[in-house]
Amino acid sequence: MKTVTVLIAFVATIILTALLLAPVHWPFGFALWIVIVTASLLAVVRWHAANTVYRCPECGQLFSISTVADLVSPHGLGCGGGWKLLACPKCGKHVRAKASMKNDADTRL
Repeated sequence: MKTVTVLIAFVATIILTALLLAPVHWPFGFALWIVIVTASLLAVVRWHAANTVYRCPECGQLFSISTVADLVSPHGLGCGGGWKLLACPKCGKHVRAKASMKNDADTRL
């Protein structure tokens, strides 16, 4: 639920700043909007990297990833939830690691 709230805030920021900056002189308003959207995206990715852990389906290892890895790694949604294509730090295999919130993963251990 926290992730949904953060994503709604991100989309609202994009829409609100687009509406507020639309009347501003063409190149300045657009450039400022791009800066705000980029900064907001990086803030969301940083929050996600800090609050998400991944479980390796091969060995069961729980691990976190960096903000850069969170931003650039291939990812998707499956019937069991979100996943990212990551290299497990324990077994070294490239796997579709399942994502879960840090607090949720702590209670399932």
